[in-house]
Amino acid sequence: MVGALTKTSVLLETLQMCTCGIMFSIFVKSRIT
Repeated sequence: MVGALTKTSVLLETLQMCTCGIMFSIFVKSRIT
């Protein structure tokens, strides 16, 4: 149970980081263009 919970939180954290990275790259691209 605890292991699954940790896995889920890590997955959510990774997803958040990916979303932040995508938003940041879009922001940088719009600034350059």
